[in-house]
Amino acid sequence: MHETFWKQFPPIPGFDAVEMKRKAQQRIYETTKDMTDAELIEYFGRTSRIFHETGKIPPAESGHLVAREASHKYGSAKPDARKKA
Repeated sequence: MHETFWKQFPPIPGFDAVEMKRKAQQRIYETTKDMTDAELIEYFGRTSRIFHETGKIPPAESGHLVAREASHKYGSAKPDARKKA
C-alpha cells in the first residue's frame, strides 16, 4: 500500500498486535473448550451477528483490547459520537 495510507495509522507505543491476538485466541479457547458443536455454532453465530450489526466486538468477548478509535477519514467508519466539535 502507498506510504500516505500508512501515515494515517502511526505506531502506538507499547502496542503488541501479536500479543493481543494470542490473548484473544486464549480467551476464546477457554470460553469454548467444553462446548458442544451446537454450542460452538451458537457462540460464533451470536458474536458474528453482533459484530456485523454494530461493527464492534461484544465487550465480554473483546477483553477491552481496543488499540485506537476508527478513523472517520478512511473507509466507512464514522466519527466517535462522544466527541463534540
